[in-house]
Amino acid sequence: MDREIRKIKLLVTSSCNLNCRYCFVKKGGQVMDILVAKAAVGSLLKSPGLSKEILIYGGEPLLEFALVKKISLFAKKEAQKNKKELVVSVATNGILLDSEKLLFFKKNEVKISISIDGDKKTHAPNRLQHNSIEYEKILKNLKLALSVMSPGQVSALVAVMPANAKKLYANLIYLQKIGIENFNLEPIQGQGYHWSAKAKAEFEKNLKNFIQHIFKSTRQGKFIFLGSVTRFLIQNKSKRETCLFCENMEVSPAGDIFLSPFLIDAERPEDFVVGNFQKGFKKDYETCAYDKHSWQCRHCWKTYNGKAVFAGAEIVQLRNRMSEIFAAILLDLAKKEKPFAAYVNKAQERIFE
Repeated sequence: MDREIRKIKLLVTSSCNLNCRYCFVKKGGQVMDILVAKAAVGSLLKSPGLSKEILIYGGEPLLEFALVKKISLFAKKEAQKNKKELVVSVATNGILLDSEKLLFFKKNEVKISISIDGDKKTHAPNRLQHNSIEYEKILKNLKLALSVMSPGQVSALVAVMPANAKKLYANLIYLQKIGIENFNLEPIQGQGYHWSAKAKAEFEKNLKNFIQHIFKSTRQGKFIFLGSVTRFLIQNKSKRETCLFCENMEVSPAGDIFLSPFLIDAERPEDFVVGNFQKGFKKDYETCAYDKHSWQCRHCWKTYNGKAVFAGAEIVQLRNRMSEIFAAILLDLAKKEKPFAAYVNKAQERIFE
């Protein structure tokens, strides 16, 4: 396939040392073979385009730290060989982090995203395993990560549920005071999570307050980054359009490619597989040309995304709309004011996922 692939997400293991209430991954013993990982990484780095991203996740990927190391080192070497710009990041619950792992990540310029939703009252009830003990461990390891790695290498993955939307701003400020500069907000989607009109309004209000906080901080020369805003800044810079599916390919431990993480564990996942990095892509997907206005592209989206509408998806769309507007404001101000020009330039280095 000669299409540009910008990003792959490798589900290296379905096993985890926690049992989080909102996790959509079915826990099991599947582990990605290194040959599958190499095939996926090779396809990414040999595809057209300069800028590439790899996200390693699970389950808990640090349960397979030896595999994470092999993938990271192979990807870095292949990126250099193919003259590509590459960001490698690992999403973790933080419990297994230690100095050895952090020093490896720092030395090899691998970024980490730590799942932490805010203060203990917000975070702990959703982990369902040694709540308070695990939270203190995560908090300790988060501070250790910030002491070993640079602020630009550490991000907070913040899950937002309807019940906690009203605390979103307070939780983000809490994490910022610890030293976090990079945030990725994930409104929880799926069965069992109903976003009422009140919860939606609370989410919008709190996100707006945090965006205003970022705005004021930028004027003062202190930069805080939201992943959803950074993505729009990057897209504006590239001014290139590509197939939406090539932006974010989800790879199962067996190497099967999906276009949403929710579909990997669907009732009939085989219905939604785009291809396999070792066996090739489905013929229709491999040979089609991207045109966002075409019937073929709209049909492809419905076919390979399972016609899925998830509870909470409208909150993700709200996050994205607000982020796009803020990104446009930042780009406009960057033409006039130095702090915002510096912010936009710095954002290029703050890609996590």
